[in-house]
Amino acid sequence: FPLRGQGVLDCMRVFLSAFRLPGEAQQIDRILVAFSEHCHACSLEGQSGLLENPEVTYLLTFSIIMLNTDRHNPNIRADRRMTLEQFIRNNTNYGRDVNQTRPLPRPFLEAIYASIAELPIRTERNGLAAAVTAEGWMDLQ
Repeated sequence: FPLRGQGVLDCMRVFLSAFRLPGEAQQIDRILVAFSEHCHACSLEGQSGLLENPEVTYLLTFSIIMLNTDRHNPNIRADRRMTLEQFIRNNTNYGRDVNQTRPLPRPFLEAIYASIAELPIRTERNGLAAAVTAEGWMDLQ
């Protein structure tokens, strides 16, 4: 996937537009581990050091998928949806277990939350997204 020079959220949008995640948690985990390693090496936040290592990238990408589901699943009542403050609290500092020495900046997390709230991550069901770019993804919207 052509992810170099894009933000982590755009990397996720490109990656997940190519297929649907499987329903099994163990399979999702393996996919996200591999994606996070590649995304960390290619994304603007990984290259700049904002996301300090692939483990931090993994936790953030997993949280973004959960936020996307939470914000856009019609089966979740509005009063049970994740708030901006909950998203920030969950993602500011993952701690020493993943060797994160600096908290993720609030404006960075706010921008992710706002983007997901406005435009959900869509998955492609027909497999036509083999060469999706960030610009192409925006055209799909």
